[in-house]
Amino acid sequence: RGWQQVLACSAIAVGCAVVRKFALGVPDGPLGSGFAIGAAGTASAAGNLLADRLTLAYVAFFACCAGDTWASELGILAKSHPRLIVRPWKVVPPGTNGGISGVGLGASAA
Repeated sequence: RGWQQVLACSAIAVGCAVVRKFALGVPDGPLGSGFAIGAAGTASAAGNLLADRLTLAYVAFFACCAGDTWASELGILAKSHPRLIVRPWKVVPPGTNGGISGVGLGASAA
C-alpha cells in the first residue's frame, strides 16, 4: 500500500479532528460533555453540536475503512469468483478493484 492509500484512509478523519480541536476549541471528553469556545471566548451550544458530529464522523470514517479492510482480506478467501460492483454480471479474478463477493460483504458488515 502506498502513500496515496494512507492519505485516503486518514485525511478526512484528521481533518475532522483538527477542526474539532483547533477551530472549535472543544476539550476532549464524551459526546455532549462541554461547550465549544467561540472566537470571542463565549460558549456555544451549536459549536458543541458540531464538535459531536465531527467526532461521530471521525469514528464512522475509520469504521468504514475497517469494513473495507475486512472485506478485502477475507473476501479473497471466497470459493466463488467475485463480481464487479458496477457490472454484477461480469466475473473478475480475486483481488480486482471493485470486485465483491458474499464473503467480503459479510465480513465488511461484521
